[in-house]
Amino acid sequence: MYEGKAGYVISAAISAAASLFLLRSIIMSEPGGPLFFLNPERIGSIGNILIYLMTGALFIVLYVLMSLCIKHAKRPYPKISLRVRHSLIAIMAVAGIVAVYYLFRMMEYGGWVNSLIDLAIALIVTAASFVLIYFEKEKINKEWLLFIVYVVAAIIMGLKVATPNMLSNAYNLHHASAVVDSIYNVLHGVQFSGDQTDQYGHYSLFFYLPLKLFGESMLTLSAIMGAIYAASFFCLCGAIHITLRSNYMKVLTAIAAALFVTTLTANSIYWQNLPLRAVFPFIMIFVVAFYAKRKDPLTKKEYAIGSIISILAILWNFESGVAVSAAWFMYLIINYYQKNDFNAKSLIKNMSIIVAAMIFYILVPFITVNLYNWLVTGFDTNSLLSIKEFVGSMTDSEYFGRLNTKWIWYTQTNITSIFMMFLFLGCIAWALRSTSMLSKKGSPSALPILAATVSITGLVLLTQCINRAVSVPGHVWIYAAVALGIIASGMVSEIRSIKGWKKFELYGLLKVSICSLALIGLALMGTAGMDLKDSFEDKHATGAYDNRAFVSFAEKVGAKVPKDTLAVGEGTSAIYLELGWDKHYYKFYSTEVELKDCFSSNDSFFIKKSLSTHVDTIKYGLAWDIVYKGTTYEYYVRK
Repeated sequence: MYEGKAGYVISAAISAAASLFLLRSIIMSEPGGPLFFLNPERIGSIGNILIYLMTGALFIVLYVLMSLCIKHAKRPYPKISLRVRHSLIAIMAVAGIVAVYYLFRMMEYGGWVNSLIDLAIALIVTAASFVLIYFEKEKINKEWLLFIVYVVAAIIMGLKVATPNMLSNAYNLHHASAVVDSIYNVLHGVQFSGDQTDQYGHYSLFFYLPLKLFGESMLTLSAIMGAIYAASFFCLCGAIHITLRSNYMKVLTAIAAALFVTTLTANSIYWQNLPLRAVFPFIMIFVVAFYAKRKDPLTKKEYAIGSIISILAILWNFESGVAVSAAWFMYLIINYYQKNDFNAKSLIKNMSIIVAAMIFYILVPFITVNLYNWLVTGFDTNSLLSIKEFVGSMTDSEYFGRLNTKWIWYTQTNITSIFMMFLFLGCIAWALRSTSMLSKKGSPSALPILAATVSITGLVLLTQCINRAVSVPGHVWIYAAVALGIIASGMVSEIRSIKGWKKFELYGLLKVSICSLALIGLALMGTAGMDLKDSFEDKHATGAYDNRAFVSFAEKVGAKVPKDTLAVGEGTSAIYLELGWDKHYYKFYSTEVELKDCFSSNDSFFIKKSLSTHVDTIKYGLAWDIVYKGTTYEYYVRK
């Protein structure tokens, strides 16, 4: 029977190789070739996403088919001869070396490791981990030490995003302004219109009360961003803590994830990803881990909690909300079939419930946003959004087309995405293996459930980076780190019982080999995080933390520009938020006609210089301008 377990691992390897080969063949196909009709370049704006979904679906289908063959095999699994075992061990060794090499090269291309010294350190950490795990005590009395590690890691993560000077050189001003504009609009009772400021979700509804209580300023806003990210990452650490058996692996996973992701993104501020796309996924992962660890049947209250988190997640940010809901449904399916026998009737029933629940999860936020619009516009029915407007950019093929970039096989970003995709798919295969869907009997376990929950979240959020093949999925790496930690922790029992190993036991060797590769990957991420101090110093040098400089700049604007003057352009909402003014213009993304009409109907206006091309200089004159951190703002008055 133990040889049968190895069959599932081999099935996953064959499925990965076949789907990877097809992916490469499609991407490398030329016009006129047999597979070019599937090439993303030919398909168009959503081609990258379609090939991504197709590759994942092919992996799952192949794995399920081969696993079902193993499940329903009538004969005992044949014993593998010693010669074949030796050959497999040699193949595994070569494959492991190749895998480590490509993992290292992938991280080197991304600038995340600097030299072979980093690889050497990672290998030393891996070797030391075997020793530490072997001699590690099952329980420690001072669990508060682990708590301190999690808190420190969470604070580091929070400090990464809690940067109040959005006009510093560390920000992408365009994307930062989209976030601030949306929050600013809600503070002033402006309706959602389904345009560019809404594409990231309706999270701004959640910021209204905290900003009203603690003060409307960029400092308060950045502090809230940092606090919610730190708290949500602490939830992620909590999921790791209650699921992983080894305290050493708990610490290594938490530190590697925190150091790598923070170092990777320390010199840029992209709030749409961190924390906005991370908050509810981290919370859901903790809730799922807590439920799975208890192993008791879910109560109605617990079902309600999972549903409420999913609904709030969709209201907060539609894209990550879909990921949260998918993670919740994945948990329900895996958990059910770990404890119950599989049959087609129950699967159809469960899937029908899931579809109905998903519709409900979307409808509640949709109604909530429309209720808000209806109230702030004085019950104007014309302000109500359609489903398409509510969902936003995820249904806009033109927007997808603008983001879409060509897949090139030999690039660091594409290699990274492929690595993550198969890492997550492997975890999902593992979780399916633990159910009665693919095994004769389910085996209740929290570890594969957590792996599947983390992985389905990562797969959904990776879609954005797949579509835009030039972008590095920095925020998705955190799910990869946790997945690697979960896989690596799987060898704890094997290491602790090493004296009882049977000679050349294939499944045990496969398991330890895969877990070792995961451990090396995790160690490499931790090694890359060794530059955290320098990264924060570089970020500090950009002025991202210099709130006094930003406040001083805003006060200069306030001294020259009359209060509540019409303001348009990136950064103006942050300036007026600091001044406590109403800028009387709430559209983040406008057409040339809209801007000209807006300017021509006012006696004066304060704008970002890039919009000056829309100003009629015959009617308006430049009264004052100011340059801050390389960005110029201008104040015009009617002549």
